[in-house]
Amino acid sequence: MAQIARYDLSRGCHVLIFNHKKFKNELNERKGSEKDLELLKIFFNNYQVNELEIYSDFSVEQVKTKMAEIEKKDFKECSCLIVIIMSHGGLGDTIMASDEQSYNLETDIVDRVLDNSTLKDKPKLFFIQACRGNALMETDSFPSVSNKNDIWKLHSTYEGTVSFRDIERGTCFVQTLFDFIETNNDKSLHEISLLLRAEFKNHE
Repeated sequence: MAQIARYDLSRGCHVLIFNHKKFKNELNERKGSEKDLELLKIFFNNYQVNELEIYSDFSVEQVKTKMAEIEKKDFKECSCLIVIIMSHGGLGDTIMASDEQSYNLETDIVDRVLDNSTLKDKPKLFFIQACRGNALMETDSFPSVSNKNDIWKLHSTYEGTVSFRDIERGTCFVQTLFDFIETNNDKSLHEISLLLRAEFKNHE
């Protein structure tokens, strides 16, 4: 995948998706999220993916159990790890699981990945489609990006703000991001994130 072309990607990638659509309270259902999941399945089918793990409506305990497995998994035959999380969220990068308990992006997801020695010096990408507070914005915003320890984290919105979803088309962030990756596969992830920022600003 060209956005991380400075790495050796000859052995393919491992993709892990947590999609929280249904919740204990039916009013919290993320209608339209199935459109994002459909797009992701098609997208990764066109790339060299060693394993595509998709988990829908996991509880906090199930998420933590899976991440404990990821922490110990042997990724020597993989070139990179991609983690995608789609759910409701809150301040401090908390993510709501389908039992409506929360887990933390950093301590429960990112730290577990960093503890896996077989992922050392390999790109680890995190795409998070979730609100990060209650303040309103016109559109999903420019994702924050960090490459510390070979990590890139892209969020659908700024800290403290909500992230919007269309029940017919899915989320602006997921739909636009993966369309841009597909149509700009000669560009780096950083360049694509700048294109994404410009796209969102044009629609504010």
